[in-house]
Amino acid sequence: MANNFNIDDTIIAKVILGRIEPKIYAFETETIPSYLKVGDTFRSVDERLSEWKKAGFSDLKHVGDWSSEIAGKDIYFRDYAVHSYLEENGKTRLTRDVYPGKPYSKEFFKNASKEDVEKAIADIVDSSEKDYTRYIYYAIGNRTTVETEYKRDSFDWEPRRPLQTDTIDRFQQAQANGRNNLLMYAVMRFGKSFTSLCCAKAMNASFVLVVSGKADVADEWQRNVQKPGQFESFVFLNSKKLKRNDKAITDAQADGKCIVLFLTLQDLSKEKKRFSELFSSKIDLMIIDETHFGARAETLGKVISDAHYKEDAALKQIEKSRWNQ
Repeated sequence: MANNFNIDDTIIAKVILGRIEPKIYAFETETIPSYLKVGDTFRSVDERLSEWKKAGFSDLKHVGDWSSEIAGKDIYFRDYAVHSYLEENGKTRLTRDVYPGKPYSKEFFKNASKEDVEKAIADIVDSSEKDYTRYIYYAIGNRTTVETEYKRDSFDWEPRRPLQTDTIDRFQQAQANGRNNLLMYAVMRFGKSFTSLCCAKAMNASFVLVVSGKADVADEWQRNVQKPGQFESFVFLNSKKLKRNDKAITDAQADGKCIVLFLTLQDLSKEKKRFSELFSSKIDLMIIDETHFGARAETLGKVISDAHYKEDAALKQIEKSRWNQ
């Protein structure tokens, strides 16, 4: 005997939603003329625009919206990536002094158009297909950042002659003569990171610690570790990788890899537990990068002394191996 039930599903329809596709959206408003607002949302675009109308942009005109998912990769990008593209292509952000007394958001861009946003999205998607990227991507599942991994070249990078080759030779000569505290001073675009890694390879280093006062050079170090063919036995680690796997250093050593660990002074100044493996490891070469951004002796010395390296391991080796780049 069949039972027939009449179920009112209006309430269920309101509270149960499918996965909302992340979107980039754009609108114009005469409240802020000559500017385009570019944002993102994990809710419906209509709902987000309604909120902006209530926030003081009642006359807004919906210019367009686009999916921010990268097809086939389970990743997406935020409006920050679009903003970066717009600024790099000459579009300036709204500042508070332009329309004083009116609602404000720094996500308005002067003279930007729908076409500009579409070009930005095309560039972001295209970059995700390459082996490097200027943009940050996020995992669909947990919305955490996805780190770019560079594809290794099938060939060695040859050091430039005579400057890079001479530097590598002089490093080896100095090391043979017992000199362990060295300074590399070179012009911009010299290739200090690559040359330093060549020196690490020449001394058969197993653990290279790179400490910088400037976080945005991390990508350059990662690229130079992961791309050249001759560094196939090198592995790049950073603070995020240590956080995800507290045995990352041990795992790399078990695989026979030369570890290149990039950390900032800010990294070493906090969350010491994350670096417990580092503090008990033997460091073959320590490179202090971007010294003019704060990684000088007094600051560096405090960080190292606060870290409590084991006397019979890392501390002695650091004092012997420190090489100011």
